[in-house]
Formats: sequence, structure tokens, C-alpha cells
Amino acid sequence: MTTPIGDLNPVSDILTLLRVQGETFSDRIALEGGPEKLVSYRQLLNDVEHLAADTLVRIREKVVADKLRIAIVLPNGLEMSVALLAMASISAALPFNPTYTLNEFESYFADTGVHALLTKGSSILEARVAAERLGLMIIDLDDIKLDGSASSSNPKVAAPKPGDVALILMTSGSTGRPKKVPLTHRNICASADDVCRSLQLQPQDRCLNMWEQFHIGGLVDLLLAPLYSGGTVISTAGFDAGKFFELLQTARPTWFQGVPTSLGELVAYARRNELTPDRGDLRFIRSVAAALSPALMLEVENLFGIPIIQTLGMTEASPLIASTQLPPHHRKPGSVGVSCGTEIAIFDPNWNRITDGKSGNIAIRGDNVFSGYEDDAAANAEAFRDGWFRTGDMGYIDGEGHLFLTGRTKELINRGGEKINPREVDDAALLHPAVAEAASFSVPHPTLGEDIALAVVSRPNMVVDIGELRAFLGQKLAAFKIPRYVHIVDQLPRNAVGKIDRLNLAETYAAAQKAAAATNQNLNDIETRIAEIWAQELNVQKIGPADDFFRLGGDSLSGLRMFLAVEAAFSINLPPEALTGLTTVRDMARRVVEDGVPKSGAKPVQAGHMSESERHQIVAIMGMGRIPAIRPGSALKGVHRDGSRPPLIWFFNSPATEMLELSRYIPADQPLYGGYSGGKIFDRGEAKLMEIARLYLPEILEAFPTGELIIGG
Repeated sequence: MTTPIGDLNPVSDILTLLRVQGETFSDRIALEGGPEKLVSYRQLLNDVEHLAADTLVRIREKVVADKLRIAIVLPNGLEMSVALLAMASISAALPFNPTYTLNEFESYFADTGVHALLTKGSSILEARVAAERLGLMIIDLDDIKLDGSASSSNPKVAAPKPGDVALILMTSGSTGRPKKVPLTHRNICASADDVCRSLQLQPQDRCLNMWEQFHIGGLVDLLLAPLYSGGTVISTAGFDAGKFFELLQTARPTWFQGVPTSLGELVAYARRNELTPDRGDLRFIRSVAAALSPALMLEVENLFGIPIIQTLGMTEASPLIASTQLPPHHRKPGSVGVSCGTEIAIFDPNWNRITDGKSGNIAIRGDNVFSGYEDDAAANAEAFRDGWFRTGDMGYIDGEGHLFLTGRTKELINRGGEKINPREVDDAALLHPAVAEAASFSVPHPTLGEDIALAVVSRPNMVVDIGELRAFLGQKLAAFKIPRYVHIVDQLPRNAVGKIDRLNLAETYAAAQKAAAATNQNLNDIETRIAEIWAQELNVQKIGPADDFFRLGGDSLSGLRMFLAVEAAFSINLPPEALTGLTTVRDMARRVVEDGVPKSGAKPVQAGHMSESERHQIVAIMGMGRIPAIRPGSALKGVHRDGSRPPLIWFFNSPATEMLELSRYIPADQPLYGGYSGGKIFDRGEAKLMEIARLYLPEILEAFPTGELIIGG
């Protein structure tokens, strides 16, 4: 086994790294883009040197500049890897997201002062047009032959100095306009060495790279670090859960890195397809860029039977700061691990160092840490002191050197003088079994200044009851930390590297709140009466026509009570689906006007049978939740109705949530039908159960005349 470079004398620039590895590992595969696309270390060096030399010749014919800046806009893949390494060896390389719009490309190219654009054909036309508008030189990869065999004719490219800028990257911009972060060769090579040591990478390791290559993780974590160790990078076009499971067997990676969102997709894909995956040679998975919930970490570890490594990193640290360690090292719950080479310290707001384990501002220094933002003296003055860079995170270090995060300085919510850390609220919400993702954020308040709201994504086939979630949080958080508003969303807004964009959430909510305030000025008589009923049911002082029932704390039981109270107040019957689609006072008022049918006189009730009112309640209950009734007015729900097995008919106390949960464990070919057992609404005596049975029996016999079915509850 050949010794990785990190165990010898560390190098401090990319080109020297490639030259050393080209000599040391020669025919070993460095990059792999499929069975037919194998690039050895010698071929990689030749391609990088050839592209670097050819580009220098072309660009020097038109551009006069002491310090070149070259934008790179390419899709993920082998060519992007070569381009990054080559451009960083002769200039400051600026990789950009290929999905940017024309206006974004033009703005970023101008703002960063690039001299040229390296791209390929017309595959990303917007970048080419932006470069043409700005008069930039365009270098097309289609004009440069890369086949790993051109070394003999290559002009020798001088290796850059360790202090030369290799990359200029834009911060994620989650709290404002992106900043420009220049990173030197010393910075990124030091971090690559830290990654190697923290993960114990060896030449036999194979990294599955399904991450974007236009940011720091794509260059250092998933390219330089594997090359630093003499290993192989399996290069792909991007993340694809199905492709991941395929490559586990065909490409045999030993490690994979992803953001929590992509790890969640792997779990969901395996569940949907009923996979019990063979992990192949995979020995660990690394989670980066955002907080990983304890529940998701456990799911991923149980799915693959390997450890999850969690990290703290940022572009300004090239990117690695701290990491949990591989077994047999101890992993402390809630910790992002220990330093991987970076010096870490805790300071108070006045830059006094904290050494007693209390929380404060996290600051770092070391060879991997950048020296300052470009063209932003104010930000540098605030962030730097005596060689220390304040990261913007808050946390503490325990007696064994384990780092714990307690929040972001600029994300703290000041609720009438009480400081709330959004991450603490997120972590509490993520403990709820139905919550997959959570993000709390600041909303304006007329007297407190700020209040707290929470956006959550539910787990597949599960329903988050907002009232129940707020009660759950009340058991884990002080009263002032419980979100006033809870929003159920399909997904959380994230930036390009997968971090939750709380600013986006706050802005979106503020706009919606402003629109709702304008709407609240137009209460008519029907809305006023419905709002009074809602307020009484929810014990809320005042409700406007644009307020959402469930976001105000309503649940299925209070929803039914409110539904029946509205019917009684207006002497009408509403269709059951009016409860299913219940959102705002205004929406319900429209239902009253458009769909309300005047109540007729009470019909005689046959002995042993339900009244029309009771039947109406059951149909309304069965209309709640995500699983629809089998037809309008039916008291039965159904999923997998085309399945080949005998149907299973099950009676639930809470059909909206319990049936959805059960359906997760039912095979796709097993029809499942749900009915209502009486739950908390009716007396559970034998006589009432017989009435419920008489209600359901005709519908069941009509739907399944052969009687081939299974009934339970």
C-alpha cells in the first residue's frame, strides 16, 4: 500500500499536489466517471497542465493583468474537476452555479471582476451571453483537447505560491448580499489535509461525489481531499437517490457526503421501494452544511449499518472546522465534534475569551482560515481580531474539547427582551415523530418587536397536528419560546449548499402577514359570526378572515365541533368536504353561501339506527386528512384500492392520522379501507357500536359483494 501524501510532507499548492501524486500513484485511478471514463493520476496531471498552459497562452493574447480571474461555468463531471484544478493553478478560479439566470451571471461577473469565462459549447447559454455583454474573453473547452496524453508538448506551468489566491467564492447569502471569499492555496491544501486525517482516508478509499462542484465542498471535501489521500473520486452529474443505490453495487464507493436533505431522500427512496440495501464497501457517510436531526441520523445509520460523521464548516474555513470521529472514538449527542486542525476558541461580545465552558461567539484561526472578505472593510472589522475570525456561530467547548453549537448570532430572536435561539426550537420540533424538517424564524410583532414562527415539513405518510405539536413543544421549551405561528410546508427554502434560508422564510411570512392585514379590514356579517365561533372554540381573543384554523391551534376534534357549530348557527348542512378543505374564516364563509343547504325537519330515527345528525358527523370526520373518501358523502376512506389482495377494512379512533400512519406499512398491492369506530365523539357502548355497524354494512356490501375481505379495528 502506498502512503498518502498527508502522511509525508504536506504540500501547499494544487499543482505541486498533482505533480507529487502523478509521480507517486501514476496509473492508479484518480477520477472515475463510469466504466468507460477512467482517469489515472498521470492522465489527470497531464490534462490539468495542458489546460492550464493552453488557457494561459490564449488569455495572455487578449488580457493584461497581474492577477488573473477566470470564471468557470460547467456542469458537474470530470471536465469540471479538471477545469477547477487547472484554473486554480494559474489564476483565481471562480466557479458559478450553472443554474443562474442571465441577470445573475452578468451581475456576479461584473461584481467579481473576472477577466474570462471558461465554459463548454452553448450548454449554458446564459453565462456565455453575460460574458459577451461584458466584453469578457470566452474560453471553450470544446476547443481544447483533453485526453491525458499531451504532456510532452505542454509548456511548463510554474507552480503557484502558497499565498496566491486559488479560489474566490461567494458566501451563501442567507443573511444578506453574498460576500466574496478569497482562499489561498495554503488555505485549501491545509483543509484537504484536515479532511484526510479526520476521515482516516487511504489510497484504497473511493469517494462518491454527487454534490455540486461550484462551492467549497465540491473542490476540497470531494476532490482535493480524496486526491490528497491517493484515493479515487467517483464523479457524477449530481444527486440522484436511485443512482446512489445503483452505484453502491457497481462503483463500490467507500464513503459518501451529502446534506441532510439528500440523506432524507435516501431514506425515503429506500422506504418507497421497500429496499434493504446492501451497503457494499461503504464504511461511513458524512453529513455537512446544515444541522442533522437525531431522528434522521438514526434512520440513516439503521438503514446502512454504518456511522454518520457530522461536521462544522464554512467557506471562510476552506471549509472544515470540526468533525465527529469514526468509531471507536466517542460521539457526544448534540456535538459537532472536535477540531480537525483549526484552533477554536469562545469569546464574549467584547472579544474577551471564555474558558469555563459557557456559551459565546465561536472564533477560529489556522492555515485553513481566510484572511478577509474582499471589498468589505466593515465586515472584516467586525469579524477579525488579533488573527481570530468570528464565525457568526454561538456555542461552547466542553472539558474534552467537544464543540456544541447553540445558534447563529444574527439569527437570535428578541421577543420583548427574551432572546430565543432558533436552533433550540428547531431541535425540539425535530423530536416530534411526525416532523421531518423544522426551521423557526423571526416575525414582526406590534408590541414585542419580534415573535417566533415555525415552518415544518411532515414525514412521508404522516400528518403534523399543529395544536398537538405546540403542546409537545410546551413540554420541552419555556412558554416564551413556543412559536406563535406554525406553518406546514412541502419543503423548506434552502440556498445552493443546502442551508435553510431563514431570511427567505421571514420575508415570505411578512409579505403574507401584510396581505392578511389588508384583508382583515373587510369582515362581512357571515365572516364576523364564523370568526366569533372560531375564537370561542380556540379560546383566541380575535380572529380575522385570513387566519388559518389549524395554524391557530385547531385540531381534528375542535375542527368538527367548530364545523357543527357553524351549521347550527346558520341552520344549514355543509358538505363533508367543507371540513376537509378548511383553511380560513373567509373560505368557510364562502362555503356557507355557496354550499350550505337549509336544514330540513328532523326525520324519524329507526330503532337501532343512527340519526342523520350523527351520520353527518361521521361523514365529516371521514372527510378529514390526506386520504380521501371513496366518493362524496361516503363514510369510508381508501388507499391502494387497485391492489390484488383481499381488502382490509379497519376502524380507527382518529381516521385522519391513524390510517395514514398504518398505510405506510401496507404493501402497495394491499387495499386498505378505513372507517370510524366512534372515537371520542360517541358513547362506546354496545348499542352505539351496533348503530355504527348498521351504518357501514350496506356500503361495505355494495362495494364488496363477494364478501372477500378482512375487517378489524
